[in-house]
Amino acid sequence: MQWRDIESFIEDTSYTKAQIARLVKNGEIEAKNQEGKLYLRHKESLPALNASSKALVKEPEVLMQEVLQKVLDIHSKFALAKDEVIASLKSENEFLKSAVLSMQEAYMQDKKMLDFLREELQRSRQELELVKKKYRLMWDKINDAKE
Repeated sequence: MQWRDIESFIEDTSYTKAQIARLVKNGEIEAKNQEGKLYLRHKESLPALNASSKALVKEPEVLMQEVLQKVLDIHSKFALAKDEVIASLKSENEFLKSAVLSMQEAYMQDKKMLDFLREELQRSRQELELVKKKYRLMWDKINDAKE
């Protein structure tokens, strides 16, 4: 692997300076400074730049099949996720329905109880009025008898 100045290395690899700095720090790219110029090269363990670019060029049919396969994989994952979301929403909807029904049932029971208590209160008031009338009549009779 030959040494290249930083400008030609950036042109060949399309790396940014930040990426190059990170790769140098990780030891994936070798760097040396000669006469104030920075020279870079890939380590020997990495494939050569030209060989890797040739490996990326595939036959159009193979490339199309791979792209279609990836699209189908993504689509199937999306469909599964969609089905899971729908099932989750249906489950949540059923839970909310049952919660609303139980709240309505509790409301109806409370309403019946309030009606019952109102009737009891009305009967108690009427009974209290009758007791007051009897008490007054009794005292009126006692007062009349004293006179």
